[in-house]
Amino acid sequence: MKNRNCRAPDISFVSRAWLAALGFKRSTRSFFPGAPDLAVEILSPSNTRAEIDKRLKDFFESGARLVWIIDPDGERAEICRGLTRRELGSGGFLEGEDLLPGFRYALDDLFKAGDWE
Repeated sequence: MKNRNCRAPDISFVSRAWLAALGFKRSTRSFFPGAPDLAVEILSPSNTRAEIDKRLKDFFESGARLVWIIDPDGERAEICRGLTRRELGSGGFLEGEDLLPGFRYALDDLFKAGDWE
């Protein structure tokens, strides 16, 4: 990461183009030297807004393009692209936008899919 932090989102997606741009190969045996294109953070009850905002800042300063913050307790998601944020609730869809064209997943299905404990 840009500020020397090592951030590991709960789920991430890194495009081949970003891997190549950073010189990361399949044989590389170290942490990825930047932020993923898409980072997914799943909130726990102990997470604070300040902590999440710090993680967002680190991800975007290090090259992330899209971050999804999933709130299982509130059954909602926050979609972040830099300074632009929007909240999704019931009836909303997680979409891959230009990173994962065609990816679309109903938030309602995500929250009924299993036990989040």
